Amino acid sequence: MSSAQGSNPSKLRLLRSLLEGAVGRGAVSARLACDALLGSDALRYQDGPVWNATFACVRRIVGGVDYKGVREIMKSCIEKVSSLPAALDLAYAPQLDAVKDLLAYIFDRNAALLPGYFVVNEILKSYPENPVWPHPALVPLVSSFLNSFRPTAQMVSSLYRYILI
Repeated sequence: MSSAQGSNPSKLRLLRSLLEGAVGRGAVSARLACDALLGSDALRYQDGPVWNATFACVRRIVGGVDYKGVREIMKSCIEKVSSLPAALDLAYAPQLDAVKDLLAYIFDRNAALLPGYFVVNEILKSYPENPVWPHPALVPLVSSFLNSFRPTAQMVSSLYRYILI
């Protein structure tokens, strides 16, 4: 999905469907496809159609990736989002939504792509290394995921143990 070929929507749809079909048939590894897409030099948020098509394609095929690969994909997404300016122009909202959709899918416990504690670990590891993470637009997603562990943490903490007795 190179921008060298232009951002022709019909070409992007064709390339996306071909890649998804190849992954679905097992001709191409889902992890290799995701790594190639996210590692492409053509993946720039300024090129909306390529950016959106890339993240939509990764979103559709990430289910075939093992948890170690999903962890690397999540790290790549965090890096890509960190490259976005904090005060992002509204014209780039679809690009941010595309990444947010992929991250929400990775964070979704029902999808079971990655154990929750790995997600939490990667989020917390990324924060001190990168002061602009999470991007302001992703704060609700990240905070709701982290806060979903609060009841479990309270249940096992000594502070709230008296309630259980």
